[in-house]
Amino acid sequence: MATTYKTLQTEPAEPKAEPAAPKAPPTQYTWEQIMFSHIWIIYCISFPDAYIGSKEYLQKLSTESVREILADPKVKRLMGSWDLVWGLAIFQFPDSGVNDNTLYIAKYNDNNPEKDTYVLSVAGTNMKSLYSILFEDCDLLSIKEWNNGKPWESPPSFEGSSEPSISSGFTKGLNTVFNKTKDSNGTLVIEALEKITSSSTKPIDLFVVGHSLAGTLAPLMSLSLFERQSEWNSSGTATLKGVYSLAGPTPGNLAFQEYYTSKIGDITQRLWCSLDIVPNGAKKEGMEAMAGLYEPDIPSTPLVEALCLGFNKTIERYNYQGVTPQEAYSGTVNNDFRLENINKYPEVKEFLADQCAGMVLYVFLTTLQDVSDELEKIPLVGEVFAPLESELQSIIKSATFIVSKFFAEVIDEGVTANLIDRKIESVFEDVLDHIGIPIPISLVMSALPDGLISGDNIYHLMDWYMQFYYQHVDQYVAYYGVQELYDIKGKITSQVDARLGKEENKKQKANTIVMNYGKAKEDDIEDLFNGEGKLLAKISDTVAELKQSGKIEKTAQPLVVVVEKQKNVPGLCF
Repeated sequence: MATTYKTLQTEPAEPKAEPAAPKAPPTQYTWEQIMFSHIWIIYCISFPDAYIGSKEYLQKLSTESVREILADPKVKRLMGSWDLVWGLAIFQFPDSGVNDNTLYIAKYNDNNPEKDTYVLSVAGTNMKSLYSILFEDCDLLSIKEWNNGKPWESPPSFEGSSEPSISSGFTKGLNTVFNKTKDSNGTLVIEALEKITSSSTKPIDLFVVGHSLAGTLAPLMSLSLFERQSEWNSSGTATLKGVYSLAGPTPGNLAFQEYYTSKIGDITQRLWCSLDIVPNGAKKEGMEAMAGLYEPDIPSTPLVEALCLGFNKTIERYNYQGVTPQEAYSGTVNNDFRLENINKYPEVKEFLADQCAGMVLYVFLTTLQDVSDELEKIPLVGEVFAPLESELQSIIKSATFIVSKFFAEVIDEGVTANLIDRKIESVFEDVLDHIGIPIPISLVMSALPDGLISGDNIYHLMDWYMQFYYQHVDQYVAYYGVQELYDIKGKITSQVDARLGKEENKKQKANTIVMNYGKAKEDDIEDLFNGEGKLLAKISDTVAELKQSGKIEKTAQPLVVVVEKQKNVPGLCF
């Protein structure tokens, strides 16, 4: 009997037609659910559990896991018979220890004499990947023109453009998945598709799917493939049949949305929930409503409001939009998925500690910047806040582990507003000591806006983040009725990991190396920011030497690299 599930096609009132589904033997899942299954399968080694290890090990773990998932009798009953034909292809930023970007191509074994069907699945953000978070998700400060599917070959525009353009972050992501993400044989996705189309004796239907970061990378890849068919589909064998974009962020300007819609908007399903923050995050009106998104169930908190205000000033010039103007479906707050019930959802604990730590630390330090002039007028304080002007990002990254540890502890102890109030000053005292600001924490806290860093506000922030997790992940799994597949995926990956038994494949632990390389040329710093060049090679060599000597663990990562430009220009830190 077919699974009963909700579908976006009931809302809005006049939806676009769903991409045509291929002929297939009976399956429990609909074609739409099968596409969502591929969206979750590719997360096997990155979400909700993030595995770490060498690229070779992660490639082996993910490839064997996906093959076993697709071969599982229960999975075949749900989504039919599929074969992994390329991948898993993984990009691993030097010494990151995780899969920063991941792709695979699978073929549908439906015995259709008229055509073959393939799906290209793209993985979203690995929450342990600094590369995908910093360089792909959050690099929204400049845009690049689309350039017929190769935006990485365009110069950056810092003032905006009337031409179809996407953020520098998504430009990096697109460049990475096309030009740096390879399977174990060193094959890129364009090369894999070219091999498939050139050897096929039948027409091919190609579907492209992804969630979160990949909810935008998937349609961007699709448009690029559509415009670059001479590189992979010169015979015209393949047809780009459907694009499933689930919970994707807003990647480009209005001109890009109009351009995308005119090209492949008719085959794109941009699916998202109104209570999911990610599809709203880089859009001005979405950012303005973010803090109160879950009211009245979860009160707005000044901590989120402060972050949104600062972020909105940065992105409003670009007017970021979704790939298509398709509206969200209406969501509801899940009042069981609340902070008071966190022990029912242990998979959320690490996410909650890390995300809340970054948010609270950012608000604390930026607010401290705002009141620093007044504090420095106090006798014996002096000009101690200068590092906050030039080194804020590096300070946040290097000090987050202190606050994250605090959040993990209060969660384990049974988090309450009173518990947070009792501990919070000592946490930020440690932060100030780490930064090197030698003034009493009581003086600093008294200078901040009344109640900003308080137990109540932080508790509501944690509650807010927990609901965000639900709306961005579990809500979609439930809404589209693929919970059984989602559970099987996690179970099989865990079994494969246990069987392979690699010591390097432990859940990632804090092991941060701070590396200071002094002065460097601006061009070298820019190359480093783009993940290439002399400085990156030097960093990689140093880390490899330290690992080989046993001075650091094999899973250690250079999370903070400090570089100072020549001529005393403040440096770039990441």
